[in-house]
Amino acid sequence: MKTPAIFFLFVVPVTATAQQFIDATNQIPVTETTALTMDVAFADLDNDGDADLVLACEFAANLILKAEGGSFVLDSNMTFPPIRDYAALPYPAEDSEQIVVADFNNDSILDVFFASEDSPYHELYFGIGGGGMIPAPNQLLVKNKGNAAVGIDPDQDGDIDLLIGYEGQNDLMLNDGNGNFTVDTSGIFPVNLDITQDLKTIDIDGDLDLDIWEGSEYGGSNIYIYENGVYTEKSSSHLPDLTMYETRKVVLADIDNDGDQDAFLCNVAWRGGAQTGSRMLINDGAGNYTDETTSLFHYVERFSLDAVFVDLNNDQFKDLIVVGTGDVLFPKCYMNETVSGNGFVQTDSVIPYIFQDRILAIAANDVTGNRQVDLYFGSTPDRLLIQDNSSVHVGNIRQTVSRAFYRANGHEIVLPHEYSTEPFNLMVVDVLGKRVVGKLVEDNEQIKYRLPDDCRHSTVVLTITDKGGQVIESKLMFVD
Repeated sequence: MKTPAIFFLFVVPVTATAQQFIDATNQIPVTETTALTMDVAFADLDNDGDADLVLACEFAANLILKAEGGSFVLDSNMTFPPIRDYAALPYPAEDSEQIVVADFNNDSILDVFFASEDSPYHELYFGIGGGGMIPAPNQLLVKNKGNAAVGIDPDQDGDIDLLIGYEGQNDLMLNDGNGNFTVDTSGIFPVNLDITQDLKTIDIDGDLDLDIWEGSEYGGSNIYIYENGVYTEKSSSHLPDLTMYETRKVVLADIDNDGDQDAFLCNVAWRGGAQTGSRMLINDGAGNYTDETTSLFHYVERFSLDAVFVDLNNDQFKDLIVVGTGDVLFPKCYMNETVSGNGFVQTDSVIPYIFQDRILAIAANDVTGNRQVDLYFGSTPDRLLIQDNSSVHVGNIRQTVSRAFYRANGHEIVLPHEYSTEPFNLMVVDVLGKRVVGKLVEDNEQIKYRLPDDCRHSTVVLTITDKGGQVIESKLMFVD
C-alpha cells in the first residue's frame, strides 16, 4: 500500500467534539523506542528545571530521553551504560519491569533502579550530575521473577530503602546510606508468597506514615500497614474480597474528591479462573475500601494494563485514562461525573486514534510548560500526546477546521488511487475504540476498505499512518 496525498472527498455532516490531545510523537526519538517499554517515569535527572523521561525496556537497553523545550532527545551524556557483557547472556539486555527514581547514595543527585524479571540482575545506577549515570558498584541479584519495586524508609534512618516484589517472598533491601543494599532479616516486612505485580506507597490509616499497597497476581491486592517499625498485612480488614482478580497495576487517586486516596485496579485474566474487569475501590476516610465498580465504572474489559488519573476539563475532579484494555489498541478515556451521580462516562473525543500496538505503560506530566497535563505511552514504538488546543497543525497531523471527510459509500470507505510511493497503514475503529476489521480491495480506479455489514449507519474513525507510525490523517465519518 501507499501513502495517500492529503485530499478531501464528499462532505458528510457529523457533529464531533475536537480532540483534546494531539499527536506529538515526532517530538521524541520514536525509532529508538521500538523495544517494548514496560514502565515510564518523569524525573529531572540533569537538574535543569524540566522533567526528563526514563524508560524501562524489555530485553533492551533502558533509555533516558532528555527534555528540550517540549521535545525529547537522546543525549550521549545521559545514558545507562551496560553493567555487564550482555553478549554472554542468552538475551541482549535485562528484562526491566519497573522504575524507582531516588537519591540512594545521599549526594543530592537522582539515581535510578530498575526491577528485572526474567534475567539475572536488577540494575542500579548512580547519577553523577548533568543527567549522567554510572553503574553502582553493588548490583542486586534477581532471586526470582521480579516485577515491582518501590522506595521506602521503614527503618527511619533517612536513607531510601527498596522493597522488591517477587513471585514469592518480597525482599526489603536496606540501604546503608551510600547506596549499598542488603536483605533485611529482622522481619520488618512479613512473609508473603504471592506473585507481586505492583507496589505503591500510601497512607492508608491516616497516621502520616507510608503503608504499602501490593497488586498481586493471585488475590488481587494486599495491604501492609506500617506500625511500630514493621509492616503488618491487614488486607482482610481494609479491602473487599478480591481473591478472584489478577491485578497488574494499582492506581491511586482521590476519585470522589473527599480528601483521601481511592484506588483503581487494572486487572488481567491471564491465569486460569481469574475474574475479568477492572475495579474501582472507594476509601471511607479511615482506610477501609469498598468496591464501587458497579455504581461508578460501568465498563467491563477483559483486561487492562495501566491507567492514570488527570483532570482533563478543569472541574477539580480527576478523569481516568486506561491503556491495554483487552484487544483494543487505543487508550480509553472516562470523564469523572461522580458529582452528578453518573460515575465515570466514556468519551471518544479526547485522544486521537493513532495507536497500532498494545500499550503497557502510561505516564502524565506537563511536557510543554503550558500548565496542561500531557501523556507519554509505553508501547512499540512509544507515543507522546500533548494538550494544545490553540493549534490545528502539529508535526505530521493535519487537522481541518472545515468538515471534510473521506467518502463512506454504503459499507465501503473509498480512497483515491492517486498516492505517493511510500507505504501507509490504515485502521478503522468504532466510537468505543474497538477495531473494525474489513477487507482492502484495490482496482484500477479506486482503493476500497469494505466494512462488515453491522457497521452500516454508524460512526467510525479512519486513521492513516505512514510506515513509521506517524499519523497522516485521522477522520471521523458516518457510514451510510
